[in-house]
Amino acid sequence: MLDKGSSSCFAIGCIYYLMHWTRCGALYTCTYRARMRKEYNLAGDNCTDCFTSCFCEYCVICQQYRELKNRGFDLSAGWEENMRRKQGVAMAPTVEGGMKR
Repeated sequence: MLDKGSSSCFAIGCIYYLMHWTRCGALYTCTYRARMRKEYNLAGDNCTDCFTSCFCEYCVICQQYRELKNRGFDLSAGWEENMRRKQGVAMAPTVEGGMKR
């Protein structure tokens, strides 16, 4: 969703799998966590993103999933279908709170 449909789910999954297998998955999740925080103006900083990604990588993935779901995205549908459902709106409504748990 953060790539706005420019990357396929399969390609991103393969990249993450290879990075996770080489024990660099936290770097990948840290990058996406920082992008999501910037995209949706969420509280936090790069240091917190990296620390959380290194010590609780799976929690970060769950937080990102919940954040996008709470913003109205159906992650199983893909970018194009989500945009069709939102009738061309490029950004979901703002949700107070964000990735806190």
